[in-house]
Amino acid sequence: MRDFMSRRSLVKTVTGAVAAMVLSASPAAAQATIKFGLVAALSGQSAKSGEAITRGLSLAIDEINAKGGILGKKVELIRGDGRYRWTGCIAPD
Repeated sequence: MRDFMSRRSLVKTVTGAVAAMVLSASPAAAQATIKFGLVAALSGQSAKSGEAITRGLSLAIDEINAKGGILGKKVELIRGDGRYRWTGCIAPD
């Protein structure tokens, strides 16, 4: 049995979370930009993987912004370095 989510389950979960955030009536909805946080290993043994994830998300965000953003709002990626371990992880700003 697999101990991690399938790609399809991950995409469905992320899509649902994004839709809930965008459509909710919260102070975040009043912002000029929609900020997505990413904590990935940007240093240590998995730095290459974390950088690849960051590049992929940046490309997707650039495409979304080129098409007018989400509900007319630009999207911004906030990165944090997970340092490939649970302790000492840096949260996004």
